[in-house]
Amino acid sequence: MAIPSGGGSEILQRGWFPALSTTDVYALFTGVISTTTTSNAVPAHNIITMLSITFTERGGASENIDMRVLYGGSSDNYILSSQAIGSHQTFIWNERLILHATDKLIFSTTAAANIDVQFHFIRQDWS
Repeated sequence: MAIPSGGGSEILQRGWFPALSTTDVYALFTGVISTTTTSNAVPAHNIITMLSITFTERGGASENIDMRVLYGGSSDNYILSSQAIGSHQTFIWNERLILHATDKLIFSTTAAANIDVQFHFIRQDWS
C-alpha cells in the first residue's frame, strides 16, 4: 500500500456484533453491526487503527476467545488465542492494531458461547 497523501477523511467509528460463538465473524469497518461470517477485508485506500475491543460474556459460563488477523489475505496471525473470559465478565483489548487494505480481523470462540463484542476504531479513507 502506498503512503497516502493529499485529501481524505479520518473518522472515529464503532462496530459490534452480538452472541459471538465458534463460527468465524469478520469485523466490518463501516460503522454498522457485524453479523456476517462472510470474509470482509479492509477496503482499498483505507487504513484502520483499532483503538479498543470489548468482549462481554453473557451466557453464564467461562469461555475462551480467539482474535486473529489475516494480513494481506495470506498470513493468519493470532492476536488472542484461547483468551479466558469468566462467566458474566468483560475482557478489554486496549492495544492499538493497524490494519491495511485486504487485511481481515476475525473473532471466534473455542466452544459454543454467547459473547458480545464491541470495537472502536479510526478509519482513514483516501479513496
